[in-house]
Amino acid sequence: MMKNLLLFLCLWACASKQSQTKQASSSKLPKLKIRYIANMGVFLHSTNAQGESKKVLIDALHQKYRPTYLYPDAALTRQMTQGISPFDKVNLALVTHIHADHFGASVCARQLRQNPATQLVGSGQIRDSLQKTNLYPQIKNQIKVATKAESLTLNQVPIKILPIAHTWARRHGWVKNFGYIVDLYGKKVLHVGDAELSEDLFKALALHQERIDVAILPLWFVNSPQGKKLVKKYIRPKNIIATHISVGNEAQAFRQVKKYFPTAIVFTKSGEEWTLL
Repeated sequence: MMKNLLLFLCLWACASKQSQTKQASSSKLPKLKIRYIANMGVFLHSTNAQGESKKVLIDALHQKYRPTYLYPDAALTRQMTQGISPFDKVNLALVTHIHADHFGASVCARQLRQNPATQLVGSGQIRDSLQKTNLYPQIKNQIKVATKAESLTLNQVPIKILPIAHTWARRHGWVKNFGYIVDLYGKKVLHVGDAELSEDLFKALALHQERIDVAILPLWFVNSPQGKKLVKKYIRPKNIIATHISVGNEAQAFRQVKKYFPTAIVFTKSGEEWTLL
């Protein structure tokens, strides 16, 4: 009887130790948190096993535009522009294009001025817009102008810049839209901005070869058979986050996305978070 009890206690202790070891090992794995800001704006925050951190804002720095577009409120905007935790020590601020539901010159300029270690990437149109602010002389060295497809490392973050035509070319053909692949400790995040839903375009980009971990996509990529075909064939992400959902259309958009991508994350409320281990 005593032998059996001792054997049981020994086995229990071993199992408990193994469980604690697994938990400790799991806690050291790189983590990627994605926080929804508004419209297509997101905040990427990744930490590695050594506790080092990298932070990236994409299309997050904008203000109220039209009633149908979600935007960050004053408190959240102040956090981002002043670099208040968790928005302190942001490595990169990426901007896909100049439209006001993705970019605000005054907000971007304030963020760069208050956070001199942050580097911004955007088109020449973004740079030209920032030039009109009175802060431009103080922030101009923090701006990288995107002009072509290229891979580079900025402020310790590997990124790939992707020229992608803006949707509705007849109206928005003048807009320079850039997508980005951001590599955060081996996790690849794709953001396409207001990309055109074009099979030819995405076939040429060959994003399926990039092994994308998370694709942040506008609603029109994930609410139709055409979008499903393009995403499945030419992007093939492991995870999908649906964004750019009009205010008041959240419930319908959620149903549409889940119809074609049942496991997709649907961001509709500022502050929502999703974590990838």
